[in-house]
Amino acid sequence: MYCPLMGMAILPPNFSVTISSNYDMRAWRFLMMAMEIPGWIGLLGISLVPETPYYLMSVNREDKAIMALKWICRMNRKKWEDLEISVAELPRATIVAGGFWRELWYESMRLFRRPYVTRFMLCLWLVFGIYLVSIGLGIWFPVIRNMDNSGNHQFCYLIHHNPTLNKHSERSVNGTDTGEPHCHDVMSNFIDPIYYALAYMGCFILSSLLLQCMARKFAIAVHIAVACILGLCLNFLNQPTMVLIFFTLMMVLPGVLIPLASSAMVDCLPTHLRGKAICMVRSLARFGGVLGSTLVGMLMRISCDVTLNIFNVILALCVVLAIFQPKGIPAS
Repeated sequence: MYCPLMGMAILPPNFSVTISSNYDMRAWRFLMMAMEIPGWIGLLGISLVPETPYYLMSVNREDKAIMALKWICRMNRKKWEDLEISVAELPRATIVAGGFWRELWYESMRLFRRPYVTRFMLCLWLVFGIYLVSIGLGIWFPVIRNMDNSGNHQFCYLIHHNPTLNKHSERSVNGTDTGEPHCHDVMSNFIDPIYYALAYMGCFILSSLLLQCMARKFAIAVHIAVACILGLCLNFLNQPTMVLIFFTLMMVLPGVLIPLASSAMVDCLPTHLRGKAICMVRSLARFGGVLGSTLVGMLMRISCDVTLNIFNVILALCVVLAIFQPKGIPAS
């Protein structure tokens, strides 16, 4: 919610600061500076948090690992004496001097070999698909919702008849270039992104409740299946409010599953591979968000219906992947 609220505060005056004769600092640049504030606060916060005890144990710093555990106890209002924590040696966790890169390569490649490769790839492709839909479409959400949403029109009608996207075809008259296009950087609709943020909050609560009454993989499958159905409905739905609700939930329902889908690897991989697997899945899956946003940018103007249903097909595949999510650690 911070992003649209800051946009409401900074962008409407549409001011600019002249830096030189050919360079103006427009309002959106100041908005980008304001967007960095939470990141700097997060950087400051993480610098005040101790290193993870597992890592400290892996580099033979048992005293600091115990101090970190005691800090966790204090933050959770627990007593160290009541937890009965004992320090045990971690097998295969110590980093050997001079062989760090070889050890890193060996441990990483273990995820792509039996008996871990199947379950690792299932988790990877599931999170990849979730990123592709939720982040890929979510990046374009403010642009699409700032189109002319008045009247009863289908989702793709708004795309095809959007004057901002069609300005490129007006640059030439009888084959003659009419000049540089106008830079359209003015946004007026900040309410829909706030609804988008509220939807995320509500769906996080919903997913927490569903986990109390069904298995994790079925909760993931239900979320994605509902998102797929809502996406299919956008092909013929034309009521403005319903288009907003269905389009928002199509992105939000998979988006809230990113931590949940990633946590599946905690149950199906041994301890010394879990952290590495989660980092690799998150890193590789972020390419899905880049791919999804690129698909929207390249194909939405050419064929909105095809682009929309590509995302629906991906959601349907993610439902299958969610149902077949592994459980239990295989024998090494």
